[in-house]
Amino acid sequence: MNKDLTGKELVELEILANANNADVFFGEDEQAKIDQYHSAVKAAEEEQKKLFSSYYRYISVYDNIEDMQMWVEQGLCPACCSQRCEVELDGKCEHGHPSVLLANHMI
Repeated sequence: MNKDLTGKELVELEILANANNADVFFGEDEQAKIDQYHSAVKAAEEEQKKLFSSYYRYISVYDNIEDMQMWVEQGLCPACCSQRCEVELDGKCEHGHPSVLLANHMI
């Protein structure tokens, strides 16, 4: 195994080998790089979740009855997101927050 490969490259190699039903064995150094890569990915995902969860903002449809009719006609409505995301009526925004209609149990 080439010691110059990064953890990401080792993971990609492992995925490729598994896709081709091949066995690949890593030494301790390579396994440590793989573990470090997985830890870094997991930490980045957790940080992103914290950031995105801070964007949540509940919006009541009962304050927006006229708007709700327009949303249904357009097929799009706001998400419960402070970043002003717009989504399909039964969708979620890129931050993982539901549409106003989903959050209010209208769909």
